[in-house]
Amino acid sequence: MSNIFLLLFAILYLFLGLLACIDKKYNEFWNKLQLFITVYVGYNIIMLLGHAYVDNPKIDFFISLDQTKFYSYAVDLSHYSIKDLLHNAFSEYAYRDAPLAYAYFGILAKCAQTFNIHDILLFIKLNTVFIGSLIPLLIYKTVQPYFTVTTKHVIRNLLIFSFTSPLLLFSCQMMRDIHICFLYTLGAYITLVPRIKGRWGFLILIATIVFYFRSENGFFFLLFIGFALYRKYGQSTSSKIILFIVVILVLFSIGNIVIETMNDTFTRYGERNLNEASSSSLGAQLSSLPFPLNYISKTIFAMLLPFPFWKDVASTYDYSYLYILEMAFPFYWSTIIYYLLSIWYKDKDNWEQSLRWLFVICITYILLSSASEFTVRRIMAVYPIIMGIYLIMRNRTNKRISHYATTSFCSLIFLHLIYLLIK
Repeated sequence: MSNIFLLLFAILYLFLGLLACIDKKYNEFWNKLQLFITVYVGYNIIMLLGHAYVDNPKIDFFISLDQTKFYSYAVDLSHYSIKDLLHNAFSEYAYRDAPLAYAYFGILAKCAQTFNIHDILLFIKLNTVFIGSLIPLLIYKTVQPYFTVTTKHVIRNLLIFSFTSPLLLFSCQMMRDIHICFLYTLGAYITLVPRIKGRWGFLILIATIVFYFRSENGFFFLLFIGFALYRKYGQSTSSKIILFIVVILVLFSIGNIVIETMNDTFTRYGERNLNEASSSSLGAQLSSLPFPLNYISKTIFAMLLPFPFWKDVASTYDYSYLYILEMAFPFYWSTIIYYLLSIWYKDKDNWEQSLRWLFVICITYILLSSASEFTVRRIMAVYPIIMGIYLIMRNRTNKRISHYATTSFCSLIFLHLIYLLIK
């Protein structure tokens, strides 16, 4: 009976995804449906493969050690009534770093117990897979108004992104990061897509939710609200100046909070990423460079993770083979970043001003996130937004990507050769 309920919930998520794909145009509906089903089924397969390595969820984990903490706290909270569960999650010191995330997982655990589902972790992971599967769909819906006819390369790129980016493996875990990534992508969608009712209420709600999932991400989301204000009211010169000053003030006011909070989080958690910031690591060497080269180099390096690209596959974990698809991501992602940076100067006329600002916000987020630690699960929050910008600009410039791909590939291979020489 437990497995039947798990299957029913998997079908329920599939149905909800189908509803999210509804479109007046049949071709667009079919494109969205194909995209969602492919990603949803693929993510579930990877999730089940990874879940096979978890015997005791309080001790065993797939990729991230934090899962054991989230699972233990969720099960503890699930024994309370919903009212007491929420009260404890938001009032007790142990849950202070992510009260809403613990409450959310606790409610899911309570739901699993209600239906006598024995594998609570698998039930929660099904939900995380669903959230992760909605992200490519959200990117599609965000870029859709910028296309007269959605071309095949959009679907192709979104599928490549879905199955090579960190979204793949982090959608298969009991972690809060994919939820934050989804909320950031939803925020970009609400900001960019015209004629959305209740825009400001939704943005404030998202900022609040994100804050209680991870406070530094909530603080940073204020810049997205500032960006939405710019799109609405920033047409006059005076308005642009005022909004620019506001953004700068917000950025400087939260910069230290973001870095200090990330450093504090890094101290509290002993994840496997710790070795990447050790005194002998490349990250530590980049940190020793003079300002601002240290921040610039760390930002670039953060977007090339995993580095070297075989690092995770060559690890001693039994599930290391699941990292094979992720090996391609640095080559794919570096091409996209190089393309966007190149056309930033060469095709200024094709850049919509608001898209330029959004791209700057995303790069700023990566810069702040990578300033304290190299943890891809933090910086990936803006990856779907950058992907959306790339698809829009690729459609506008209509440039061949082969030149950028070749240059990026050769540059990345060269960096790996240098790494092997100095290792």
